[in-house]
Amino acid sequence: MSTVILTFVIIAIVSASAAGVMLLSSRTSTSSGNGFQVVKNNVTVYGLPAIMGRCSAIAASCPYQSNPSLVVELISYKGTYYYSYSGQIVNGGTITMTQTNSAGGITVTTTTQSQTTTTYTAWFTNSTLYCVTPEMPTAPIACPS
Repeated sequence: MSTVILTFVIIAIVSASAAGVMLLSSRTSTSSGNGFQVVKNNVTVYGLPAIMGRCSAIAASCPYQSNPSLVVELISYKGTYYYSYSGQIVNGGTITMTQTNSAGGITVTTTTQSQTTTTYTAWFTNSTLYCVTPEMPTAPIACPS
């Protein structure tokens, strides 16, 4: 893995809806050998970009947050900058259902399923989800690896 160091200023990356802003003063680029470069680690995005990476990637709705934020990597792929976020989807576990019948009786049912965890990676901009790996119906393509 080779490392290239670039220093310059990105004044701001702002979506059309002004939902996200990021400021950088210096960056370190790491070439991945497969077409994309990690430009900056531990970049915090706010607003719509934070929702794009965490929620849109997995086709889930997010609970309302007054100031959503997300720590991502800034990457460059074929001359375009993207945010990259890796998250996890947990399925299964213990599910408890409570039902009340017409006579007022309460029934509690507990079901335990084996738990699976899927790690996903999403690339996105301030306004668009670009790709998700493993491939999911929410993105047009799987991310390059």
